[in-house]
Amino acid sequence: MCWDNLGDMIHRTFSTTPYSFDAFYGWLRSPVHWLDVHFFHTGYDPATQQSFPGDNHFGVLFYLVLLMVAVAGTIVWGILDRKRPNYNRLNHWFRVYLRYMLAITLLTYGLDKLIPVQMTFPNIENLLMPLGFSNRFRVFWNFMGVSPEYQMVTGAIELTGALLLLNRRTKVLGCILVLAVLINVVSLNVFYNVTVKLFSTQLLLYTLYLLYPYGNRLIKLFFSGQSVSLAVRRFRFQTSWKEKVLTAILISIPLLTLATAGWGIAHRYSRNANNAGLQKYYEVTRFVAKDTLLPLPTDTLRWKRFLISYSNYSPDLYAVVWGMQDDFDYYFLKIDSLKRTFTLKDASDSLHVFTYSNPAKAQLLLKGKWKDQGVQILMKDVPIDSMRLNRDRIRLIRD
Repeated sequence: MCWDNLGDMIHRTFSTTPYSFDAFYGWLRSPVHWLDVHFFHTGYDPATQQSFPGDNHFGVLFYLVLLMVAVAGTIVWGILDRKRPNYNRLNHWFRVYLRYMLAITLLTYGLDKLIPVQMTFPNIENLLMPLGFSNRFRVFWNFMGVSPEYQMVTGAIELTGALLLLNRRTKVLGCILVLAVLINVVSLNVFYNVTVKLFSTQLLLYTLYLLYPYGNRLIKLFFSGQSVSLAVRRFRFQTSWKEKVLTAILISIPLLTLATAGWGIAHRYSRNANNAGLQKYYEVTRFVAKDTLLPLPTDTLRWKRFLISYSNYSPDLYAVVWGMQDDFDYYFLKIDSLKRTFTLKDASDSLHVFTYSNPAKAQLLLKGKWKDQGVQILMKDVPIDSMRLNRDRIRLIRD
């Protein structure tokens, strides 16, 4: 029932595309599983659990292994290179790398909100679901999606922080702005159960690391009113061609990120806008299986609603069958306008084929088999825009 079924559908959709997470992390399943069996014992099962470093078993193991490798590498390096007096140059370039990686990540997330596609306006099943049946993540996602304008403001702030990070003269201001942004992001992820807690916390730690050398000077500036300099030693290449190549790389990478991410996000926005317009909300008025079934809340065969909806994570529409007990299931949907059929396929690849007709305006009639019984289902089309939330507009003055 509910979200687990939709999650299975989305995972299967992405697992058949060239951008599957398995293409990047799938090869780590076996070694990570071996480490878990022999050392960590978290219960990671590669057969049923995602091979993606999110807030899951794989993610915890992924970051634990990286931490162990980093600690071991530091110890070995420190022993082998113990005569070197400092790592100032290496630290400088590492900080440049970290600053650009943080900026590029925030450029993508900022664009995802500035062109409001990260949290889309609630689709039809979210609009119909009682608040108490939603989880924290769903409540937060819908709260953000209801107001694209607020989402755009948050995206603009993330973008501003990212752009400030790209310039060495404004990097400290960028870190301060990004720190405020990421404290809010991490708090939302933790307290609303958004499944990027580990990753967002990692970004927050990067920001704190970048700000650390300026800590005392910023305290003097803001709390003592003293004049301070935020300048630090700048390391450069000895040869001019290396300096030019580096400059070209540091300029081209953010521009390429903005161009590619912007094109992809704009495409998703256009696709989602189109799919949102194709949504349908049908209320079942008559359900016949041998006899006409009354709309009893105890009935496990009769439908209450039939929805055609969409997801931000898939280009295809899907169907939602809403039962009399307010339980609902998701199905892959294929509509054949020539044969006039609806084909519903669930996560286990079971097919339900219905012929459809329109006996009157704003009516849909489905005929086929449901739970091994021949059924006829008459439904009325309910305009989605008739819902109050869809009609509500921003008003600066309201009596």
